[in-house]
Amino acid sequence: MTKSQSIESIEKATGRSWDEWNKFFADNNAKELDHKSVASLVHKELEGKIDSAGWWSQAITVAYEQYIGRREPGQKSDGTYEVSVSKTVEGTRDEVYASYAEKLSQAKQFNNLTTDNERTSTTPVRSYWKCDFSDGSKIIWSFEQKNPGKVLLVAMHTGLASSESAVKWRDFWKEYLD
Repeated sequence: MTKSQSIESIEKATGRSWDEWNKFFADNNAKELDHKSVASLVHKELEGKIDSAGWWSQAITVAYEQYIGRREPGQKSDGTYEVSVSKTVEGTRDEVYASYAEKLSQAKQFNNLTTDNERTSTTPVRSYWKCDFSDGSKIIWSFEQKNPGKVLLVAMHTGLASSESAVKWRDFWKEYLD
């Protein structure tokens, strides 16, 4: 049984204690349901009662799945893991994106994994650099202007096979950002 770090936030946002949520799950046989069904059940319970009911439905479902031991922190419903690291740097989004995208594109290997299917995209809010790795995992770098002269970089590595791999990659990307 893992107590999610988000339980306090869930209680505050929903006005229900975690014990009340657990009673709700027990009353609805949630242990027998898959992720999508539990999230749908929670969404029906929250819809029209709180802002961002869809987002909170996912957060509550994940916390519940961690609580009952169905998944570990950082683990997705498909059994894979993901990690993200972030850093705020000086500059404009275009400058920082161009600099990092060039450096990322030149590296054909990260932590002994080769890259494949490199792609970039830009929206009015964010710029992205993405690629697949030879082990089937993927990395998404996003660049967002937070205020004049400050850019938020976020690297999200998805499709990792284990919690140990997630820890290894979190450390790698933190060091890479430094």
